[in-house]
Amino acid sequence: MNTLLAIELGPVNAFVAAARKTRDFWAGSWMMSELAKAAARGVVEACGGGHEVLIFPAPLSSDDLKADSDLVVADVILAELPVGVSPAQAALQAKTAAHQHWTHLAKEAKKGCKFDGFREEVWDLQTAELNPVTAGEVIECYAAWVKCSGDYKKNEGTYTTDRQRLMRLLSGRTNCRNFPVLKGKAGVPKSSLDGARESVLPEPTERGEEESIPTDVRRGELRVSAGEQLDAFGVTKRTTGGKRQYPSTSRIAADAWLRGAKARCPTEYTAFTETCKLLADKQFLTKVGEGRYPQYKSFPYEGAAVYETRHSELFEEATGKLASQKRAAGQQSRDKDLENLKAALAAVVKKHGEPDPHYAIFSADGDRVGEALGRLTSPEEHREFSQKLAAFAGQVHEIVGKEPPDGFNGVSVYVGGDDVIVLLPVDRAVECCEQIAATFKKQLENYGDSITLSGGLVIAHHSDALEDVLAWAEESKNAAKDGGRNSIVVRLQPRGGAPISVLKSWNDRVSNSLEKWVELLASDRLPGKVAYDLRRLAEFYLAAEKENAFGSPEALAEVLRVDTLRLLTRKTKDVLTIVRPFVSGLKSPQELVDLANWIIVARRVERCRAQAGVTQ
Repeated sequence: MNTLLAIELGPVNAFVAAARKTRDFWAGSWMMSELAKAAARGVVEACGGGHEVLIFPAPLSSDDLKADSDLVVADVILAELPVGVSPAQAALQAKTAAHQHWTHLAKEAKKGCKFDGFREEVWDLQTAELNPVTAGEVIECYAAWVKCSGDYKKNEGTYTTDRQRLMRLLSGRTNCRNFPVLKGKAGVPKSSLDGARESVLPEPTERGEEESIPTDVRRGELRVSAGEQLDAFGVTKRTTGGKRQYPSTSRIAADAWLRGAKARCPTEYTAFTETCKLLADKQFLTKVGEGRYPQYKSFPYEGAAVYETRHSELFEEATGKLASQKRAAGQQSRDKDLENLKAALAAVVKKHGEPDPHYAIFSADGDRVGEALGRLTSPEEHREFSQKLAAFAGQVHEIVGKEPPDGFNGVSVYVGGDDVIVLLPVDRAVECCEQIAATFKKQLENYGDSITLSGGLVIAHHSDALEDVLAWAEESKNAAKDGGRNSIVVRLQPRGGAPISVLKSWNDRVSNSLEKWVELLASDRLPGKVAYDLRRLAEFYLAAEKENAFGSPEALAEVLRVDTLRLLTRKTKDVLTIVRPFVSGLKSPQELVDLANWIIVARRVERCRAQAGVTQ
């Protein structure tokens, strides 16, 4: 009989979440997919070269499994091995292929750095050939397999039961992780990205001493800040893709402002972009890859140029990237170029206002996908399901990356299986998330109505630590799942104070609900401070609820609705017909808190809409 084989790679957290720059974020997601793709190639080669053995992913051709293809492969691989193929050997070949691809990426990264001052002993330990001592230090690869209970093509055996048993075994295997003897080196600083492995960079020098890493290498090829330490995996993250540039959180945050400035004050905007072009030509300002990110072609530059508070940091970093022979001349022209940038930006700000510093990140995955998989009765059905997920990934890239009005000027970082991570400008982020959720449900509608998407959308300051924002997005996604699934938790993270979170079901037409409040705020028919008045009112009724002051929840809810309407009509009398539907459904003080928080979120969105030049 054939054999079902499942392989899981990881740790996903180290690949994706350990990120301080968007380059880390993108590269970690890309490397996770590429290593999983290599493992899938290993399985195919163990079976004689036919990609048809794979169930998840389900490539349409062998070309899909080539390195750097468009196919995104998740961290779990499922295959049906033909008779005569050893599952243990196939698993080992997959693990070896993934590890060899990792060492290839690491060698290419090291070669591209043009720096010979790495801690060679530490680097060699972290990129060593696969062996029992070092295996698992960077890539964990676990496998499980079961004999097929019959020939599925002849309707013999039960694929559903076999697959469920296999996944239970794999879960047990991954829970019993390997704990290899780590060959570290005493006294060596740990990596700044995750703290798990030693740094391969030399010790930071004392102030006044010659730098241990030349400035042009540190800020250029390596892209490390002063005092930052990286292991071999971190160096590979920073340097993979060569000089390809990725949209930063600052560029995403500035997008709405840039679109509005282009329409509202074209003369000043053109002068500003021309100044940025001159700075890019001098290597003082990095460019975003227009070929990969055509949505940013009207302003293909680092978003830090839009925020004056980041100008000094921008120029210091840029000066360091210059080769030593050019650095003196670069420093001489720096002050003049900085003044020109400030003046060009000030001219736009004078007519268009200060740019809002917030961007959004959306992290989501499917609901009850495991239940849907449990209803599949053959590998062929499962392959079709896998191809539906691959098609969904392509649709997300198209939705997110298109320019307005049809698109959202965002960027997808990772879309694999039913997992989604995207970065978005704030002005239409909720609408984009709703469209992604609807697309997911539509793509998998033949597998049951229960398959939906839940996610967390975090609106954060572009200077917040990226790893923190990622963690908030994961927390929000989990809260959406705990709150009933088919939902989104929108979290506004102020730089000072507690976060503001709202749980919304997709069934409630989330973007339409938000639009109502955005429209009222934009037209000044509703004052922005009304949300805080509602929160104070909610606090009063929360205390009353705790003391059971009204005798029953129904009585409290009735008084709550009347009092809320009274407050709103006192603030603005001409919106009663609009706000009444929102108030009439209130059943508890907590729902009033959620309503107030939703208006606060709407206020932030309205500000970004105004900057984008969108009027109600």
